[in-house]
Amino acid sequence: TTATTLRVQDIQPGEYGSYPKDMSGVNGRLYFAASDGSNGRELWTTLGTAASTTMSDLFDATGSSSISG
Repeated sequence: TTATTLRVQDIQPGEYGSYPKDMSGVNGRLYFAASDGSNGRELWTTLGTAASTTMSDLFDATGSSSISG
C-alpha cells in the first residue's frame, strides 16, 4: 500500500533516478532492473532491506545488460 511502501536504498543518489522497472517477486525476494549510473541497467534483488539490496553485473563492463521483462 502507499502507507507501507518505502525506499530501502537509493541506488543512484543525486539528481538522476535509477528508473527501476520490470519488477517480479519470487519467494519473498524482489527482482528488478535498474541503473546505478555507472553499470548501466542491471539485475537487482532485495529482501526489503538496504543490506539485502544487491546488483548482479551480468554484462561485466561499463555497458548495460539491458534487463527487461
